[in-house]
Amino acid sequence: MRILSKLFFLSQLLTFGLYSCEKNEIDESPEFSIGSENSSFNSLYTFAAAYQSSGEYDSMWTVNGRKIANETIDKTSKGTFISQLDDELNIICFIASKDGRFIEECVEVDNTKKRTECPKLFFEVQKDKSNDKIFNFHSMFRNVSKTSYWWTINGVIVDKEMVNHRIGKDDYLKYQFIAGTHEVCMVTSSESCEQIIFCTEIYIK
Repeated sequence: MRILSKLFFLSQLLTFGLYSCEKNEIDESPEFSIGSENSSFNSLYTFAAAYQSSGEYDSMWTVNGRKIANETIDKTSKGTFISQLDDELNIICFIASKDGRFIEECVEVDNTKKRTECPKLFFEVQKDKSNDKIFNFHSMFRNVSKTSYWWTINGVIVDKEMVNHRIGKDDYLKYQFIAGTHEVCMVTSSESCEQIIFCTEIYIK
């Protein structure tokens, strides 16, 4: 587990915003700060507290008021804490106590920005005027230009619309069918959204 440097703590505190609560302040209380780091792809955070203290204190971490972890700290302590945070405004606190007196430092992490809106796939269908067996499919959903997906006919991929691909994407499919019933689908998936499918049936005499 990587321990964050004191300099990193201070920069992170400026980023996330730090407030402190002092209740029944300990005489010669330890100086400490909280830093945090997070991968932009998930809600797993690592918090660390750096201490400058002359004595020994009991401590604990809390998340939104819930007691999470305990330890005893002294002048050599480098406490770390890892937690999967909910998609909400989280308050993480570090509390040091001695003889019934304590001090508390807290940091806010607004994890609501981690929420990802999954696309609601949709396409329009138009019969080609030149041939009753040719159909045109046009993607029509929010953020279509930022969404990678693929077209399938009867479960077989017939075209891909990939963001940032060298071939580019036109969000359009033109296809000539044979007689029978055919299922036409657009499919997408991502790390934050499970597979999403939108389909329609085309019948050709």
